[in-house]
Amino acid sequence: MKYYVSMTFVKLGDPDKDEPAVEATEKVLTKPDTYAATSEAHYRYKKIGMENIHICKHKPARYRKLMKKQAKKVKPVVVRDVIEGMADNG
Repeated sequence: MKYYVSMTFVKLGDPDKDEPAVEATEKVLTKPDTYAATSEAHYRYKKIGMENIHICKHKPARYRKLMKKQAKKVKPVVVRDVIEGMADNG
């Protein structure tokens, strides 16, 4: 049986902006491996202060779906975006 370490991010939504009350996303941190190796990785992540770290049983379909979601490219932040954001705040 294989296991991997993942991290869950939880964000409270704003009802005024029609966002869901709670939004959770999961990020895979390690590749599937034996329980001993995964447990050691989990221990190390906890030791450096990371929170919401979990050991998950490897289910290929779920793991593939999470990895595919993580691989999507996001638009990089450009200096122009930062300047516009700072101008909006005052």
